[in-house]
Amino acid sequence: MHIFNGNPTDLLKWPGIGISREFVCNLKNAPLKPKATYYDESHKWYLHSLQDIATSNSRRGIVTMFCPFGWDSNDATPSKAEYYAVYKKRMQDWARRFTGQPFVWIQLWNEPYAIFKSPADDALWLSTTADMVDNLRTGGWDGIIVVPGSSWGQDETVIERMGPQLLRGRRDIIFDIHAYEGWSAHPENIAARFAALNAKRLPFLIGEVGPVNQETYDPRPLLDMARTNRISVLAWIYADGNGSNSLLTHDYQPNNASNFNWGSTFKALLAEPH
Repeated sequence: MHIFNGNPTDLLKWPGIGISREFVCNLKNAPLKPKATYYDESHKWYLHSLQDIATSNSRRGIVTMFCPFGWDSNDATPSKAEYYAVYKKRMQDWARRFTGQPFVWIQLWNEPYAIFKSPADDALWLSTTADMVDNLRTGGWDGIIVVPGSSWGQDETVIERMGPQLLRGRRDIIFDIHAYEGWSAHPENIAARFAALNAKRLPFLIGEVGPVNQETYDPRPLLDMARTNRISVLAWIYADGNGSNSLLTHDYQPNNASNFNWGSTFKALLAEPH
């Protein structure tokens, strides 16, 4: 979340990072232009330029996945919110800013389909997702678009059912799965769930994983299966109110406190050839 301090170098002391997911918690006001900042009066913090973050990462060969979340501190699903039309315009601003920058990917929203828990919601997932994807393309976006699943990102079955329809006539899409207790609580099912997506040739990555969410659990079986299947995995590192999910201690060492040695485990994964 380098938008808060404008310095993306601390974690990059670890080798092997290929993708950095930048969680943009104030889409409306997050500055785009280089060397720009915005003072968020409601939270008393500065937001730093997305372009500066992308430029810094790209110089290191790292993809920046920008993920919008929040509009005036409202975290509702955009397609259900009164600001949806303005959200679409703002995302087209992103498209114009980052077009031609292959080290930038754009995600639609963070976990926008929390209420979708059954096939009955498939049509709504498909229509809203398609609208957000097409909006970026209309704005001129020429790069990767990242599309989330449902149920706080942990349900990939809607991707399995509706992803092929979304991909018809649309290009350069990667699906994002958040793998917390919805996955690690049943490690015996992970291989089959990965295989079902691969069987339909649906490109995906694990956009969030960590040892703590609604409960604490061991994420290492999921990492092992992702390694076997050559699937990209991103660790969730924001630790406000829950230090066990952070990869780093305050002095930038691997954080292994009550979290299955999460810091050292993920650092070792990054160091492997990939």
